[in-house]
Amino acid sequence: MSADQATLFDTPTTTTCPHGRTQPECPFCNTRRTDPPTSLNAARTAIGNSKLRATIYQHHLEHPNGLTDNQLQALIPTAHPGSVAKRRHDLTTAGLLTNTGTTRPTTYGVDATVWTTT
Repeated sequence: MSADQATLFDTPTTTTCPHGRTQPECPFCNTRRTDPPTSLNAARTAIGNSKLRATIYQHHLEHPNGLTDNQLQALIPTAHPGSVAKRRHDLTTAGLLTNTGTTRPTTYGVDATVWTTT
């Protein structure tokens, strides 16, 4: 290994892509020039999804007693309700959130599952 080669313990460096954006957040770097516009849109959506997942996880860290999807939606009013539930599900599948086994009433009076960090 050369002296300038990074190791697993080095702090990752931020690089700028050819489009002047920070990698890997540039949607243009995640698609080919020959890809249809829908591929570029999908790349942009994937980036947005990862940011929403991070926001959802952060809210759960800030609420140790857990949150329902309805409470979470109230904390992120600009996000589509279906997107919030889907991204929370992604975090649950990844093992970062878990079902507390309890419920709370939603704003509609229906019981909803309370989720918390693992």
